[in-house]
Amino acid sequence: MKKIILCLSALAVLALLAWGILFFVKPPEEVPPPEEVPEAESSVEVEIPDVNPTSGTNPFEDSYKNPFE
Repeated sequence: MKKIILCLSALAVLALLAWGILFFVKPPEEVPPPEEVPEAESSVEVEIPDVNPTSGTNPFEDSYKNPFE
């Protein structure tokens, strides 16, 4: 008699476990693909202010003599 009760209780536990898996455990939802983000333009021109007023002129140009000339 104890074996029958043990078997029935084991079957009941397995049935509850299967019911829980079927109804409460949902399969993982598919993750939607991320929206396409437009790439930033690579041809952006940035003006850099000239902080050196003498840029473009070389103060040592006149005093430098090339020894190979």
